[in-house]
Amino acid sequence: MVALNFQTPDTPLIINDGRFRENKRCGYILKPQGVLPEKVDMLPTTVEDDENDVLFADRNHDEEENDTLDTVMESMEGVVCGDESSSSALLQKNKRDLTSTNTRRGSGGVKVAERMKSFRQHMTNRVNPLQLRIRVLAGSCLPKPEGQKMGETIDPYVSVTLHDVKEAGGGGGKMSYVSSTFETKVVDNNGYCPIWKGGDFKKFQVLNPQVAMLQFALKEKDVGSFDDRVAEAAIPCNRLRVGYRSVQLFDLNNTRTGPFGFASLLVEIEIDAAPSAT
Repeated sequence: MVALNFQTPDTPLIINDGRFRENKRCGYILKPQGVLPEKVDMLPTTVEDDENDVLFADRNHDEEENDTLDTVMESMEGVVCGDESSSSALLQKNKRDLTSTNTRRGSGGVKVAERMKSFRQHMTNRVNPLQLRIRVLAGSCLPKPEGQKMGETIDPYVSVTLHDVKEAGGGGGKMSYVSSTFETKVVDNNGYCPIWKGGDFKKFQVLNPQVAMLQFALKEKDVGSFDDRVAEAAIPCNRLRVGYRSVQLFDLNNTRTGPFGFASLLVEIEIDAAPSAT
């Protein structure tokens, strides 16, 4: 269990929000394979489990009784109506209609499964260590700090940080936190469409892609004072895709409302297998 200080919009909160945005914030995310137990013992049977077994047994018994009743009613229908052949024909027609309906539903299910398969093929789920190369190319519709409408045009720059873990010394399966950061140059007086020219690729060694998070922080350069945090985004490294990518930026409350609705960064990403240790 992890406690988060939700009233303080800091880096841990940004990373947490990015992690759970992986599945559109719709529920739990399974732990990476590396931190799951190798062997899982069967949970002991509880009173609640026994009660559930009884409920399922009762439900199955009721279904069997219903099936038996349907069979009896089918056989009785011809006798009551006085024409068993016509009743049987009607029953056969109903069965054919039901089978046809199920077939159509089944074909629709196959189409949905095919679409989901195609969707999953375009997703990434990187497990092994990798070498990440990234450069920030441009920004679009970058707002002022706190979404202010008045004031001077911002002087933006971007800080990119890799948050990762590695095996701690001494063994025992313990992990320690590691991070690395690079910053772009400052673009003067341009928050509408700043371009970072001549930026080289920056390299990151990602040790555990299933755990590592890549954080983008848009900041404004202030001479003589602390630089203002403007917008941020965090992305799981195992979900990164290569090529030119648009990174949506969020305000410090992890929303995209008002002037933050169109804020984004254009980045280029390259991914290779991590070089083997010699």
